[in-house]
Amino acid sequence: MDGYRVFTWDPERFPDPLRLLSELRAQGFRVITTVDPGVKIDAGYRVHDDGLARDAFCRLPGDALFRGPVWSGDCFFPDFTDARVRTWWGDLHASLLGVGMAGV
Repeated sequence: MDGYRVFTWDPERFPDPLRLLSELRAQGFRVITTVDPGVKIDAGYRVHDDGLARDAFCRLPGDALFRGPVWSGDCFFPDFTDARVRTWWGDLHASLLGVGMAGV
């Protein structure tokens, strides 16, 4: 990941994910990934900004956004009780599958 941001690739370590996954597949490997639901709080990061715009993150009583510390720093977490959020989160996986990830 780029800076512990889900749905991203470290551009220095993995400059061409499509080529990498294609070459691995040609060698018989199928690559899968895990996706942590913690979305790094980072203005300008598309998943963070889009989640805020969609009101997709969990809230506390009183309506404040819930934030929790994880390995990437403070994160927001998708509110998977909302069908709209589940659809949005599912659609984000297209960026991984589109470059040849075999599964999540």
